[in-house]
Amino acid sequence: TIEAYAGLPLLGTYSIYLSPFQAPGGVANAVSELEDGSMEISSVVGPNIQETGIDFWSERVPGTLWHESAHGVIDGLGDLYAEKIALSAANHAGIGWSCYGTWNQCVKEHFVRAVMIRLIAREISEEAAEEQLRFENVAHYPYMRAILDKLKIYEDERGRYPTLADYYPQLLEVFPTQGRPEAKPEQAMSGT
Repeated sequence: TIEAYAGLPLLGTYSIYLSPFQAPGGVANAVSELEDGSMEISSVVGPNIQETGIDFWSERVPGTLWHESAHGVIDGLGDLYAEKIALSAANHAGIGWSCYGTWNQCVKEHFVRAVMIRLIAREISEEAAEEQLRFENVAHYPYMRAILDKLKIYEDERGRYPTLADYYPQLLEVFPTQGRPEAKPEQAMSGT
């Protein structure tokens, strides 16, 4: 699903483990970049205890799997466009939390989470996507709505942009490059 959405292959491996030793309903993830630039991704999914028995499936599992696999599909684009991303690095201080350490990684996280939300909207429902957006916390990912709007354009214009790599420069437009914006990002992007 993620490869079809992005028009790009997973660069690496993704292993999913079902484990009764993981917290009920929990998922633990690990993403490692290897020396050759490929990714090694693992998710350990815990059981859901129900009246009828134990199941490893929950409504959050598809989004988690799309999120983690997106790292192996689109994170490399953040490295290809590192110089352009650096132009908006002054905005990192405005995020209000570490955002995985670097501005480049923060941009990557914005994008994998936005792609996950769009896949939830397309494959499950718009309501589930809105719930996931609330869960992601706009204070941590203030450019999320603007990225989601840009991804809808990408979806509508796949003839012009066959892959997310072709569209990536347009996604980067959501991050102001002239210092920190005066309004909060979520206000500036929504026009409020």
